[in-house]
Amino acid sequence: MALANKRVSEIAARVERTAELAGVTKRYVRLVINGDRKNQNVLSIYMELQERENLLVQAVKELVPFN
Repeated sequence: MALANKRVSEIAARVERTAELAGVTKRYVRLVINGDRKNQNVLSIYMELQERENLLVQAVKELVPFN
């Protein structure tokens, strides 16, 4: 049975990078993502990183045939 609170390393890395770019703590970034705090700058940085990662994954999938 899988653990419900399993740490996702991709999200953890994105949270850490967002904290570095915004100059805040990782905990604060998680609070903003969960909606407990309001900070549009932190949220926009996080969403931009997520979007760029998604585009990168799509580009790799197009280049590398997995069939």
